[in-house]
Amino acid sequence: MSATLREPLIKVERGWEEEAARQELVDYAEVEGDDTDVRKIVNKVAIDDGSKGIEHLVARTMEQFDRHAKEANYQGIKAFSNLPKVLDGSTLRFWEQIVEYDPGYRAEEMTSYNFKDAVKRLYNKVCGHDDMRDTQLYYMQHKMKKPKEMAPNKFFFRFKEMLAISLKLSGHFQSPNDHEKKTMLFNSFPGTYQEKFQESGKKIENETMEDIVSYFQTLHEYEEKKGRFRDKRRRDGTDDDGQPRISNKKQRGRDQKNGRRSHNNNNGGNRNGNRRGNNDGTKWYNDCPLHPHGSHKWGECRMNPNSSSFQPRDGNNNRGTSRSGGGGGYTQNNNRSRNDGRGNNNKNGRQSSNEVHYNDRDADSRNSRRGKSTGNSRSHSDDESIASNHYMEDTGGRNAVASSIFDDE
Repeated sequence: MSATLREPLIKVERGWEEEAARQELVDYAEVEGDDTDVRKIVNKVAIDDGSKGIEHLVARTMEQFDRHAKEANYQGIKAFSNLPKVLDGSTLRFWEQIVEYDPGYRAEEMTSYNFKDAVKRLYNKVCGHDDMRDTQLYYMQHKMKKPKEMAPNKFFFRFKEMLAISLKLSGHFQSPNDHEKKTMLFNSFPGTYQEKFQESGKKIENETMEDIVSYFQTLHEYEEKKGRFRDKRRRDGTDDDGQPRISNKKQRGRDQKNGRRSHNNNNGGNRNGNRRGNNDGTKWYNDCPLHPHGSHKWGECRMNPNSSSFQPRDGNNNRGTSRSGGGGGYTQNNNRSRNDGRGNNNKNGRQSSNEVHYNDRDADSRNSRRGKSTGNSRSHSDDESIASNHYMEDTGGRNAVASSIFDDE
């Protein structure tokens, strides 16, 4: 597979955390100018076992080991013999193969020059390829992008670190020149940043990498001030305070469960209000708590303000006779009624506020059985309402009829 098609091993987001396992290396070196005096050199070097990838081996273990070797003045064979002390796992096995037989180094061949060659061979074995530098440089030049929330200053430091590690690997690509490095860095920033940079009249060839990053840092701080990063949702499913996020739908359900009124719980004028519960928890389908003999449900009760059968009290603390619904209902007409041309003697086509319309065919016969006078004529309804042309004179009879219906509940 071509080096440019492979997945890079070193990316912007490091795949490992700083480890605690370190090997203490102790050596002694002569003090310059005095052959009898020596000084103790102690350095702690991170142990590499192959589990953290090539970046850890290059940027931690070998970097720390080289610092110690320089202070301890390791020459040739001492470097070969001390490096295994800070290796483990697959990395140690690769090193042993290189020294013993692939290609193998005799004692006289263990020079400082050959030590550097052996370390490069170790890098190739850990990477699995001998041209991983090409893969890394191609990635940085064409695919690498700065994470949106990462500050440009921090990204610039990571960029230089990645470039330095990549150049220590084997490959055919040459080290990029200054202009290529600036272009590589510039292209890794968001397109909006690049557009604003060009609109400002700046040119890459006239700016240093530090100047480019400084301009982008200003844009980033402006966006941060506007809160464009603060309100971003966390990847781990938590809010800015670290608490688990709750969707609006779930929160509304919790609010209702805890007895808190939701924003859409207002019943004002809802014809279906009788399906909602009472304040004490009674539901519309429960037996009426005010008439416990079980003759009707709470949603049908005339004393339920949310019911379509609700009848408010008048000024004399008496309930009105308004009932909507099917047969058997009585409607006290306090509104205007149109003249239908059937013997209505009211010139204005209006009915008295005391006039009663009977929607039940048998209302008359019930009144006759009760022995109550119905006064003037009443109107009956088969499929349509017929307006009455007389006043009802016997108020007591009317109240008795209405009372008998209420008592049925």
